[in-house]
Amino acid sequence: MFHGHLETADVFGFLPAFETFRGMEGLNDYSKKNGLSETAAKMMAETALIATPKWLPASASVYHTSSDPSDYILVPTIIMPSDLPNRNGTAFPLKELSRFDPEMGDFKYRGWVGKPIYYEHNNLDYTKSLGAVADVYMRPMPSKGNLWKVIALMAIDRTKRPDITNSIMSGNRRTYSMGAWVKKYQCSVCGAVGELRPVMKNKFEAMPCGTQHAAVDRYGKLRMFPAKKGGQEKTIGFLNALDIKPFEISTVSYPAFPSAYTPETEVREM
Repeated sequence: MFHGHLETADVFGFLPAFETFRGMEGLNDYSKKNGLSETAAKMMAETALIATPKWLPASASVYHTSSDPSDYILVPTIIMPSDLPNRNGTAFPLKELSRFDPEMGDFKYRGWVGKPIYYEHNNLDYTKSLGAVADVYMRPMPSKGNLWKVIALMAIDRTKRPDITNSIMSGNRRTYSMGAWVKKYQCSVCGAVGELRPVMKNKFEAMPCGTQHAAVDRYGKLRMFPAKKGGQEKTIGFLNALDIKPFEISTVSYPAFPSAYTPETEVREM
């Protein structure tokens, strides 16, 4: 049993949905219209027209979704950046996201592949799923230093909840939120590591430093500390998530905080 804390991270900004029944010709038009890079277009083609149809029907009986791949829309979105704290004061380090998981037989960030897609984190029942994550990639963000972005290609059944998929296709729903269980945390200020146990009520109970360094006030602001004693530069106190287990992605109504916005140019470049 994986005991841990459920973390979420919201991102606003995505490319329009692609209707898979349009096939390769439709995907070529989609790529040109939305200015996709050659690499991004190739990834979408391989996922939408080659890989997804092979396993999607098998997931349909579990998620209670359509077994016909042509009933799906494919939505690409950046679900989170590496190393930046979310609204809960938790960051997902590149080192952890790119760590190989022997139980899964793949990198940690690949754990979202095949996971369900929900409406507003209503994630207690697989049969409420709107579809599944078709593929996940990681790409560097050259203009942001050593930050990387985690990109998900979501296959959403347009026949299950037409009201939701129509809203996505019209561009009215533009925000997604990933969910992952976290078993351990490391303080960004003192480096202390704490492991969650079933009896604990929150993640700070696991930390040797408690809320002394990493905490979010009622206004959603993180604590600031001098980077060096007596210096002017400051650093933010937050927790780095360790031993993560990807769980789901949800379509949500609004981004939780302004920095969740992702410029469409970055989504296109993927």
